[in-house]
Amino acid sequence: MVAYEFYRVDKAKGSHLIGILPERRENSNRITEESAIEWVKNLLGDGEDLSNIFFVKVTFSGFEEERGREDPDS
Repeated sequence: MVAYEFYRVDKAKGSHLIGILPERRENSNRITEESAIEWVKNLLGDGEDLSNIFFVKVTFSGFEEERGREDPDS
């Protein structure tokens, strides 16, 4: 699973995670920096200074395995 982690840079306190966007497109290479920044603009609102925002593409493994409650009959 591919996702994008968005961070806000605070010069006094460092970087802070502000959101995670899971990639749902079949071809994850199609996302552009512009479309990622547009998502964070929608999340934070138009008044946010985006010059202190950056994102990182991350890959998670193990999400394909089945998860859920245990079978109560077992």
